[in-house]
Amino acid sequence: MNGLQEIKKRIRSISSTHKLTSAMKLIAAAQLRQSHRGLLWARNYENSLLQMFENVVNSLDADQRQNLRNKLPWFSIRKISLSLTLFAF
Repeated sequence: MNGLQEIKKRIRSISSTHKLTSAMKLIAAAQLRQSHRGLLWARNYENSLLQMFENVVNSLDADQRQNLRNKLPWFSIRKISLSLTLFAF
């Protein structure tokens, strides 16, 4: 009888572990979807910022662009938009 009870207990334990694992998979999938949405939002935001900065820089004449580069030697539209995207979070 002890052997049969141990087997039943083991079956219940495995079933419980399976249910718990399934629930953890669902939670992980939901978190992954949420992270993916956030990444897509950040990418769209960064693209919008990049386009805006490109429009501003393109509206400057050559002297103004050179002046901007002299004042900001690290000047890069891509770097600025990426920095602002990171601050948005």
